Amino acid sequence: MTPEPPDGHGWLLAFDAEAARTLPLPVAARHILDAQAALESGWGTASAFRRGLNFGNVTHHEGDGWHGDSWVEPGADWEYYLDARGVRQRRRISQCWRIYPTLSAAIEDHYALLGWPRYIAARRALLLGDAAGFCHELGPDAGRGRGGYYTLDEATYRAGLLERLAVVSRTLTPPPPEPTPPNA
Repeated sequence: MTPEPPDGHGWLLAFDAEAARTLPLPVAARHILDAQAALESGWGTASAFRRGLNFGNVTHHEGDGWHGDSWVEPGADWEYYLDARGVRQRRRISQCWRIYPTLSAAIEDHYALLGWPRYIAARRALLLGDAAGFCHELGPDAGRGRGGYYTLDEATYRAGLLERLAVVSRTLTPPPPEPTPPNA
């Protein structure tokens, strides 16, 4: 996926506005959330987003407490793993995606998910505006009982998120005011 949005910046502006209305996050944290949404949803082009406003590719599994709609998409995702020799491999897997009635509901559920014990350190990093720490705490190397939000290697996920964060910051951060000319 490209670090630049395919629609100019319309999707990003709409997502960020809804995130600002939905969650009282510091601007740096909201920008990290925007960047993760751009990465996970391909700037809103991924099927999980198009069909269910699922910007974070949040899955549904029996017993996870989700009571909303969901749908199974065969071969929808990649799972990355180390084989018996320690070589990183990937395979196609089916996913059962959560479907949200509104983008606000998706944002609220994603933030609630970050409150789960395995992701709480990622939520802390998000609130501190620590994008690299956020990626680490979500990833496969976060430590026992933590992370697991994604299976891609951390360096690749972090690079993708940071590329998108640069676009988010460039797009959403207002330019400095023009200097006032001195009186002559």
